[in-house]
Amino acid sequence: MKRSIFRGACVEMASPMRADGSLDRERTMEAAEELLGAGADALLLASRIGEGASLSPEERLDLTAWCRRAARGRLPIVLDVSCSAALALRAKTAGADAAVLSPPPGLSQDDLFHALAHAAQEAGLPVLVRGEGKRIGLRTYRRLSALSNVCGVIEDGCDAGRLARLRAACGQLPVYADGDLGTAAALALGARGAVSPLANLVPGDAHRMCFSFFRGDAALCQQDQLYWLPLIRALRPGAPAVKEALRLTGHDAGPCRDGKALPPAAAKRLRAALRETGLLLDRFAENVG
Repeated sequence: MKRSIFRGACVEMASPMRADGSLDRERTMEAAEELLGAGADALLLASRIGEGASLSPEERLDLTAWCRRAARGRLPIVLDVSCSAALALRAKTAGADAAVLSPPPGLSQDDLFHALAHAAQEAGLPVLVRGEGKRIGLRTYRRLSALSNVCGVIEDGCDAGRLARLRAACGQLPVYADGDLGTAAALALGARGAVSPLANLVPGDAHRMCFSFFRGDAALCQQDQLYWLPLIRALRPGAPAVKEALRLTGHDAGPCRDGKALPPAAAKRLRAALRETGLLLDRFAENVG
């Protein structure tokens, strides 16, 4: 087995922003400290939940440096660099322990391999490849797994058949569940953990879901998966849902940069799920239908 970048629940961290859409340095460092203290196993920055598509390379590197300073080496800091070889090259200097690469759209599998391999080789630090559904073929994964610094794959934990084929094809390459919906199923197939939006809110519980399985208590892992299922589903809209959930639980990360808000029906489901799990602050409870 290749060295794991992390075990357990990696927080797919929301990027704290001010009202004007700029990154909030102080709140970022506070959030990193809070997540670490509450049981986070790693931080993934500038990903989908982190609104990475709206961030400049410099902003991604700033997030990395701020979280590195807050964490002081106590947990891995992972930066999503898309498929940018230039950004991957700078990630280590900014303080990243690893980088996440995701596939550019519209490429053949051969071109996809060469693009990801080039970025991985430029990185000079361990990388995880995020599959983005089924855009990366198993043969391409097998070729990538032969690269010395490709240390894991992030794939949909709900697709058990694909995960099983991936594990069989790539042998000792660690696999991580993408999102929280299929964490228990992915762990049962040998996953080393999950990239977790839920962990923005309950990092300790997301950690427990993974480590109860690692300790041999699959029943507790399954129990936690089912308990958090309504909230996991309510967070599926992505960054707007996670940021609204943080606001409703007293951990405001500011607005989404694009100003996008949750549709009323999705906001209602989110409030109901937060109330059911006891996370909703009292001052917001009266608005739950």
